[in-house]
Amino acid sequence: MSNNSKGNARVFRPALMSTHAAGPREVRLIRLIVLFSVLLFVASLPFLRTPLPAFPAFMAVYDAALFVVYLITAVLLYSHGHTLCSRALMLLADGFLFVACIIVPHLLTFPDLFAPTGLLGAGLQSTAWLYQLWHGGFPLFVLLYVRQARRERRSAGTASLAVRPSVSRHIVASLAVAGAASLIALQQDSVLPVLMKDWTVYVRDMTVVSMLPWALNLLALWMLWRKRPHAALDLWLLVTLITWVLEVSMAALLNAGRYDLGFYVGRVNGLIAASLVLIALLIENGRLYAQLGRAHERMQQRADELERRSALDGLTGVANRRHFDLMLGREWRRALRSGLPLSLLMIDVDFFKHYNDRYGHLAGDRCLKEVAAALAGGTRRASDMVARYGGEEFAVLLPDTPAEDALRLAEAMRAAVQQLAVGHEGSAVSQVVTVSVGVATVRPGPVMATRRFAQVNADSSTQSLPQFTQLVDAADHALYRAKDGGRNRVEVAEAGAIIYQMPGSAR
Repeated sequence: MSNNSKGNARVFRPALMSTHAAGPREVRLIRLIVLFSVLLFVASLPFLRTPLPAFPAFMAVYDAALFVVYLITAVLLYSHGHTLCSRALMLLADGFLFVACIIVPHLLTFPDLFAPTGLLGAGLQSTAWLYQLWHGGFPLFVLLYVRQARRERRSAGTASLAVRPSVSRHIVASLAVAGAASLIALQQDSVLPVLMKDWTVYVRDMTVVSMLPWALNLLALWMLWRKRPHAALDLWLLVTLITWVLEVSMAALLNAGRYDLGFYVGRVNGLIAASLVLIALLIENGRLYAQLGRAHERMQQRADELERRSALDGLTGVANRRHFDLMLGREWRRALRSGLPLSLLMIDVDFFKHYNDRYGHLAGDRCLKEVAAALAGGTRRASDMVARYGGEEFAVLLPDTPAEDALRLAEAMRAAVQQLAVGHEGSAVSQVVTVSVGVATVRPGPVMATRRFAQVNADSSTQSLPQFTQLVDAADHALYRAKDGGRNRVEVAEAGAIIYQMPGSAR
């Protein structure tokens, strides 16, 4: 492939919220959510240090809800990243998986929840440090996402970068980072700075340490805001980071310790922030499934329409030769299985060449359309089929129709064409357009209805078994006799024109 063709290639990118801008309604909703979070922070600010009753079960509900929310969000983002071949989305999914993983030891080590001092050999500082690592780690993944997204946007024109990233490698890396952070918080309790005076009260260093994740969230917020253009996912991430900044402010910077107003309100605000991206992704997935269903329905309708059109003759609107051959084979096999008769009419417009020579080809086309309409109007059942066999010749396939009924129908069609009264001064038999008809019927006997005979078309080399071409030949010979006999008439195939014989049996 040339360099030019590589440069012109484009990577397929479905219309996902990670690639397309938010709509006006979505933008208004995002603004309302941000306004609500800011107003909640401002209203709570004077009361953040107000002590409230200790309720450890609140943390169990809070952490469990966060774990489910972040894990589902990570799965959805991994799916989007894999679909779009986007390493940026994979990095963002890593951030959500990192948080989901670190929530588990945070829940297990929280004091007075599963044990007075927590599980996993936790110390006094373990849970507080897990909270700091949790809220400081996620904005780092957002910064990696912004950096990679810019790189992918600059290289969006080259298909060579559409390498599908490995989901398993990203998951393993995220688990490793979360595991290392958890070990640091659990095993280095005596080395890390002291954040808790006792199990509920913060020390002064808590404010200093909390400034780092607070600043990292502000930095990620600023870098994400500078990223242009903003996809819908970016706007929801902005809301998440804004609420995280407010949460850290209420739950770690401005409050006094656990179980005060800032502790509870900050975490409720954090839970709202955690749910925003998930809700947006779930709504997006529902919208995409709805679009997929509608697109599938439209494609099916188009396929059905194309199949219908491919079966019709472009001039006359009746079935074409290809569809006739297909249906003849099917009805032939069905007749062999069921033992019911199958009839065929071969119809030719009399002296049509003279008609074209006298009136022109456009008039000839109109004549064929009228004849086809008259023949189609003469059918009686949905299974009867009129087809243009070639030129001015038509074929009428009549399943489950005995010879007597086929003869009456052929005569009715011949009369219907004559009653059109389409002038034809070049005809030697009438002053109007007429047709000649040949009729042939195959009536399978008991021998043909056996299982062995039902497989007749499975082995085309079985020459002694009757083939549907014999039915066409018989009707065609009858048509020739009708034309030789004076035209504008119906002739029936001679008895014995179609031979039924099993291998080894006598004629």
